[in-house]
Amino acid sequence: MYTTIHNKLFAYLEGKTKTYLLMAGYALVFLLAFIDYLTGELSFILFYLIPVFLVAWFVGKRSGLFICMSCSIASFIDKLLEHPASSPQFLHSWDFIIETSYLFMLGLMFSTLREKHDQEKKLARIDPLTRALNRRYLYELAEQEIYRSSRYNRSFTVAYIDLDNFKTVNDKKGHHVGDDLLCIVADTIQDNVRYADIVARIGGDEFVIILPETGAEHALSAITKLQGKLAAAMECRGWPVTFSIGMVTYNVPPESVDEMLKKADDLMYAVKSDNKNGLKHAIINEGQQHSDNQFEAKGWIKSNASFLLQGFKINPSTTIYLRKKENISRVNKNVKVRP
Repeated sequence: MYTTIHNKLFAYLEGKTKTYLLMAGYALVFLLAFIDYLTGELSFILFYLIPVFLVAWFVGKRSGLFICMSCSIASFIDKLLEHPASSPQFLHSWDFIIETSYLFMLGLMFSTLREKHDQEKKLARIDPLTRALNRRYLYELAEQEIYRSSRYNRSFTVAYIDLDNFKTVNDKKGHHVGDDLLCIVADTIQDNVRYADIVARIGGDEFVIILPETGAEHALSAITKLQGKLAAAMECRGWPVTFSIGMVTYNVPPESVDEMLKKADDLMYAVKSDNKNGLKHAIINEGQQHSDNQFEAKGWIKSNASFLLQGFKINPSTTIYLRKKENISRVNKNVKVRP
């Protein structure tokens, strides 16, 4: 019962603007000062903690200190009006100093606790090594994205990235190098996606990206570019790490986050079982699921073995480039290879 009331009250106050809460705080100070004046000898200093907490917690430290001063001044004026000449002046001054110090200390305590609370809440959502989001917070945001997609009929895309040969680097060069590698991967991903995109580390060497309101074509372009940036970051450091990516575009939202991730995870494992270092992309439409990766690199290599015999290599982005074409035979004429 208490927890329910507490959560509802705090959720209500968190939903209000800081200007609204600040005005409400000063209105409470005025109301308490008026009641304090009417009651005469009764002390109301404890009740002044209500506006102090409201402003210090929900608005900020500086505003909290101002509200503390306002409470002290209001209490001081009440005492002067109640006993204008009967009490020595130094007693009023002493009461003002004590009450001001008391309210200031509590105001600072409330605002500091709020800062610590926000910091702990943030740390609970972030992977401590890479500073990407963790699995728990990914699930929260993914649920919101599924709901938004269902409500507004908007597509979104999820990409599941696994690092190939990460264990080799970790074992041969040490865990500190492995940690640096993961941090570089996370930084590279975050530097090459939009601010609205969601980046999370959900396993030892597995990352997930959710691209809100992103259809198949734009998602494929963005993730292909990202794969190239990641490969370049590994190559310039001499790390033999590549990236297997499974990607799903949902034109119709999945039933759950687990289902959403499983489809992308299955595609990623299909890439890993097929020579790694690739990308498979599926599109989920209403009542059907089809893969956008009908044309595999392996089949192309078998049908063009003469190129390999002459020492040519297939560009890693070739299969992605070919997938965007409708006529495979026409694409084969335009494929470029690198020596």
